[in-house]
Order: sequence, then C-alpha cells, then structure tokens
Amino acid sequence: MKHKKCKIESEPPGSILAAYEAKSKEIEKMSLSCWKKSASVVNYILTYSKNLRIRKGIDMKRSGIMKRILCALMASAVIAASCGLSAFAASAGAGEDTAAEAAVFSNEADEEYDDTLDDVPPAAETDDTQDEAAAEETAAEEPADSSETPSNVIVPDEHTNRITGEETLSDEAVGKRSVSVMVNNALFSLPQYGISDADMIFEVPVEYGITRLMCVYGDYTKIPQICSVRSCRYYYAQLAAGLDTFYIHWGIDQTVALETIEDLGIDHIDGDDGTWDLFDRDQSRLDEGFALEHTSRLDGPSVDDAMESNDVRTELGEDYQGTVFSFSRDFISASGEDCTSCQVTFSDDYWSTFEYDAESGVYYKGFSGDAHVDAKTGLQLSFSNLIFLQTDIGLIEGDESNRREIDILQENASGYMVTGGKMQKITWSKKTAFDPIKIYAEDGSEVVLNTGKTYIAICDPGSFKING
Repeated sequence: MKHKKCKIESEPPGSILAAYEAKSKEIEKMSLSCWKKSASVVNYILTYSKNLRIRKGIDMKRSGIMKRILCALMASAVIAASCGLSAFAASAGAGEDTAAEAAVFSNEADEEYDDTLDDVPPAAETDDTQDEAAAEETAAEEPADSSETPSNVIVPDEHTNRITGEETLSDEAVGKRSVSVMVNNALFSLPQYGISDADMIFEVPVEYGITRLMCVYGDYTKIPQICSVRSCRYYYAQLAAGLDTFYIHWGIDQTVALETIEDLGIDHIDGDDGTWDLFDRDQSRLDEGFALEHTSRLDGPSVDDAMESNDVRTELGEDYQGTVFSFSRDFISASGEDCTSCQVTFSDDYWSTFEYDAESGVYYKGFSGDAHVDAKTGLQLSFSNLIFLQTDIGLIEGDESNRREIDILQENASGYMVTGGKMQKITWSKKTAFDPIKIYAEDGSEVVLNTGKTYIAICDPGSFKING
C-alpha cells in the first residue's frame, strides 16, 4: 500500500519530527494489518458460502459484493490511520498548519485506496476439503459470534427442503420455490387426495364454521394429483406471500381476497381461468355423486413444466433463503408439559385431533371424529410438529356469505407448539404479508422444531386444549 508523505512547510523541533516519523510508521503498519485482515475476511466469506452450498444463488453477484465489502473494510483502515495521524499532530503541538497537512495526507490517501484493489490477489479456487480447512482456521482466529447458528440446529445445504428441514429435494428443485394449493375441507367433500404428500398444512376457518386447507409442497417437481381444489381467501394469500410460494386456487372471493391478491402482486393461478390446462374435473367423483365444486382437480405433476414454460419465476427469492423454521439435528421435545393427545376446535362441527405415536415421533390427525386420510394413498395425515397460532376471528362486516375476518398480521401474539410428546407456550409474529411466520419461546429465543411435516392452525384464543 502506498502513502503520500505530509508536506510540512516548516520543520518542527527534532523531538517532534522523530516522534512524527515513528507515528507514521506505526500507522502504516496498522493500515497494512487492516488490509490483510480485510482480504482474510473476504476469503472466509467466500469459503464459508461455498461450504454451505449457497454460492449458486449469488455467483452472479459475488464479484461486486465482495469488492464492496473489501472497499469498505480498507476505507475503514485508511480512515482510522489518518484519524490517528491527525490526532497525533494536534496533541504534539505542531500547530494548525501541521494538522491541516495531516488532513491533506488523509484526503490523498482516500484517493489512492481504490488503486490498491488492483493489488488484491483473487480468492483461490480450492477443493471442498481445502475450503473447509481454510474456513475452520479463519474461524478459530476470530472470537465466537453470538448470532451464529446453534450447534443443534441444521445448517441447510442445497438439497434441504426448506419446509421440512430434510434432505429430500430433487436436483431439479434445488434453489426453487415451493407451491401452495388450496384444498377443500368441507365434511361433504371428503376424502381429499394429494394431501398426504404435503410438507406443511395450514388449517384456517372460512365461512359458516368450516375450515379450508393450504397444502405446501417444498419440491415443485413432486406435486401429486390434488382434489378437490378450492377458492382463495385473503388471509391465505398473505400466508403464501410470506413463504414466497407459488399459489394455486380454483376461484376467489371477489371482494377482499381479490383486492388483497392484486395489491400483493403475488404469482398465482386460478382454475376458474383454465390456466395452462392444469385443471379438470374428477369424473369418478362426479359418478359417485359429489357436487361439482367438490370434483375440481389439479394436475400436480405438470405444475413445474407449466411454471417454466409460462415464464413464472421459479427461483426462490433472496429474502427467503434457508428453512422456514429452525430445525434440530437431533430429535427433541417441546419444553413444557406432556402432550400426547390434543385438539383444536373451529366450530361445533369442525375440529381436529392429534394422537402421538412415540415410536415414530409423529402426531396422527383426526378430523371431526374420524381419521383424516388421503383417498389415494390411504395414509392418515401425520406431523412431526403442531403449531397453534391464536388470533381474533370475526365476520367481515356486511358480507352476506358469512366470510371470516382473520388478522394474521401480528406481533407477539400467543400460541402453542407441540412436538416430541410435549407442548410449550409460544409467541408468534408476522408483521407484514411478505414476512414469514416467526415463533418464539417465552424467553424470546427462537423455537426449534423437529425435522418433518408441520401442521399450523390459525384459531381463536382458547380453542386449543390437551386431552386427558
């Protein structure tokens, strides 16, 4: 690194000059040290990102980002050095002229630091073993960061399903968005199919006390045939926005829901529009006597190709990288009381029950007194984690169809989390439609879940209870 010397018009006394030169060398040494540390930090960032296998998403931006980081760090070093020089000049009594010349040195150094970027050697491309060793060596030199991921929490790699925390993504789904589908849950529409493959299921009340499901599929190449698909409600659009998921529904409430989905501008398709030939009617259900609205079917296996051929963004947004919740490396239980059987009640006719199987570590779902089963696979719905988010639920004023007004944009609302045979109280937040749901323990720490499928109910306060 080059430094221009100060132009001192009148030579200060010998002792001052000697001290001044000594201070200059000390500052130059400090600047060089900062420069080296800056390069080390940049190399560590590159190495660490490669080890986490997330470079694929930032390769196009890496050069510019790293250069800005290096500029900022090196500028800080130069500024710190020049400030030290100015302070020394003033304290040594060299007078206003000397302090002014020190400022000249600072300005000239600022002009030169951009040129030093050309001297920075490029980060070497190494194999994974060398990268890991370099990252560990660099990390050992630096103090521990309290914001680092706890050792018991999974650090996702490229094949981690962000909805479940499991290593299940196909190669084609790496870095891609999830897909969410609205599914009918009225008693006279059961049984549905395609729901046992969902990685996350939201159950929320709609009109007349019935509930509707939003099934989330973390791998958009593994969506099954789904029936029966139903219409959008505005709070489901807000939930979809917070996951950066591609949202599929058949029909839409033409008042609040339509306004919400247009305001959010989220990617979605509506079966009423016959979009991309993905929707049809299940003739076998028609033959069985199901009402027309309970026969709407989505051709799930064709969704991935349809998204790509119709120029829908498939890449997961930058703000949604990583898993939706923190997942534990090891099997864990919630921190509160025992909970092997529980229930959430939505209305007199609609309630969901959950029974814990200690051997498999999952909760099996019942619905209004019967096992909740997928008609095609014959599997009863089961979940590693149950989350009950409490909020006020009322009626939309003046709505003749008895639609619900549900405020899911919350901060520090109450709820419960159940996993591993136990239950604990939580608080939850979703400040805006585009924010994901965050859940916290009573001490303010982020709650960690078991890997696997998650059920989320949005319900009235007091509607959740432990049975027995």
